[in-house]
Amino acid sequence: MPPPDFVPATALRDDVPAQISIPAIGIDAPVESVGLLANGAMAVPRFVSDAGWLESGSAPGSVGNAVIGGHLDGITGQPAAFWALGRLRSGDAIIVTTASGRQLRFAVVRIGRYDRQAVPLVAVFGPSKLANLNLLTCAGPYLQDHRTYRDRLVVYTRLVGAVNDATRAVPHYRPPFRAT
Repeated sequence: MPPPDFVPATALRDDVPAQISIPAIGIDAPVESVGLLANGAMAVPRFVSDAGWLESGSAPGSVGNAVIGGHLDGITGQPAAFWALGRLRSGDAIIVTTASGRQLRFAVVRIGRYDRQAVPLVAVFGPSKLANLNLLTCAGPYLQDHRTYRDRLVVYTRLVGAVNDATRAVPHYRPPFRAT
């Protein structure tokens, strides 16, 4: 859930994320746009095989904290899009392909695991002067009474550059500047 004083950035609507690939853990998932629920929480993707980009936030590659969430598992316990997210390590690559076909490479900076009611909302959803992508999923034991998991796993990443393919970054790429 974004902080109460969260002011959404205007995303580059013609260059929204379409696919996320994480080679280190074998993730290759379509990305759908998601919004906020009535209670202010980030909505989840419709399908367990998909990831969901918070469309009211920054677009991946833009200055700010872009957020993509995904399910840990499905209702029968089958692995979902972000099942293996907890196995990532600092420096691992995240590749986001946009609707225009542009590929952006991000690198894992750190990983945080938080009680679901103690997620640092400003760090995840708030403003940033850098082009960050934060990945979000559930973790910990399942709380049957609440129909959710106890914890949230956040993978903080930073833009490295544009990509010609999944193995070679283009060194001259700079994230677009947007005035806030």
